[in-house]
Formats: sequence, structure tokens, C-alpha cells
Amino acid sequence: MRIRRLFLLPELLGAFICIIATPSRAAVVVDFSQEGYLATPGETVLLEVEIAFDPGGPEDLFSYGVRLLPASTNGLTVHSIAVPPELDFRGVFGPGAMIDPDPGVLGAWGTIDVSTTPLVPYTGSLLVTYELSLDSVGDFDFTLDFYRIIGPTENVFVSGDGTPLDTLITFGSTTVRVVPGEDFPPTVFARRLGDNIELRFATIDGVDYTVQWGNDLREWNFLTMFTGDGNEAVVEDVGAALLSVIFYRVLLSAGGGP
Repeated sequence: MRIRRLFLLPELLGAFICIIATPSRAAVVVDFSQEGYLATPGETVLLEVEIAFDPGGPEDLFSYGVRLLPASTNGLTVHSIAVPPELDFRGVFGPGAMIDPDPGVLGAWGTIDVSTTPLVPYTGSLLVTYELSLDSVGDFDFTLDFYRIIGPTENVFVSGDGTPLDTLITFGSTTVRVVPGEDFPPTVFARRLGDNIELRFATIDGVDYTVQWGNDLREWNFLTMFTGDGNEAVVEDVGAALLSVIFYRVLLSAGGGP
């Protein structure tokens, strides 16, 4: 609930205060599954676009329309645009959502299967998956927007009960960080220092590193996490040399968290 307070004239303060409660509208967020992605030049990246509903509001879909907006298309190759099978329909025209791979559009528009009785609204979270690659090093930003095929007044996001959702939707953004292939993944050097084990490896500026350890290559435990600065990282695991067997792995993610 959103609360709006009505403040009275000074001479009336202390007499009474009127509070009017106005119901807030549940939000709908269409965003990428990750805040950031990490890749090397030419490596395939899967950008998954998901939908999330606030509690108390609509919780399913009849139709949708979303497009990917790259900040720049230089060096960008989109290999495919795919939607879940439940959303791969075009209303009364049957199977096959409308997919536009043009770099200036990159849109997907579709509905649930309207031939079923009763209709079965979509309750999943995944909307669209963009398979793409970038051929140069750097940070590449992507945002999202409505993909309308009729006109600017078309309601493309509609819930299973027919409620228009476009005015409730907030779109997210993400960044694909492309790093040199020779720096990814890093080569880790380990040595024993008394009862401790020291790890050394090169880092990339702005990339997050998570170091984990384990005894069997199946279960992993957190050791440390930090953001690279372009210099060599040195991690010392105190007492690790006393263990009979120990393994390490280093996980990389785009700056901002895994």
C-alpha cells in the first residue's frame, strides 16, 4: 500500500490527522537473468530475458513483445533469437512467434496457444534468449524495450485474464564484458609456504574473482572474492597445506557480482 498524508492547517494540528491509503499498482519487471556477462572475442553469449511479477498483481501472460537494444552494433553478431515453446505462437495465426533478427530491431512478439480450450496462460519466467557474440574487447551495454508490430498504442504485454501490463513494466539492462582470450581463464600458480598454500594469478581490471577450495572436485567452499585491478593477485590459504588433499578453482564474472 502507498500512503498519502493530508497535512492540516497549523491551528488544526493536534485536533486530528487524516490518512488516506491508496493501493499501489503491482510492478512487472522485464530484465536480464544476469547483471553482467563475461566472454572472450567471438565467444557465444546467451542473454536470457526474464519477467517477474510483484506479489498481489498479475502472475501470468497471454502475450508479450520485447526487443533488445544494443548501445552499439559494431562487432555484434546475433546468431539466434528463441522463445519458450509455450510462447511460440502468433495468436490466431498459429505456431511461430514473430522474430525479427534485424540488428536495428532484434524483437520477439508472440502469444500463448489460443487454440486450446480453456486457454493456458504462461506462468514461466523466461521470455526470450538472445544468442550473440562480440568480436572486440570492451564493455558492451544492452537495454530492453517494447516490440510493437501494430503501432505505439498497442498493448503487447497482456496477462492471462486480459489485463494490459505495459504501464506496469520496468525494463532492465546488462553489460557484456569482453576480455582478451589470453587472460581468460587465468593460469593459477600454487606453492606451499609452511602450513599455508599461496595462489598467484593475473587479473583483469574490473572483473570479479571468486576463489573456492574443495577436497573432492564435487563440493566447493568459499575462500575469498575480490575485484581485479590488472595486477597479479596473491591469495594465501592459511593451514591448507596440513590437509591431505585440496583443490582450488577461480570463478570469473563481470564486475557487479556473479
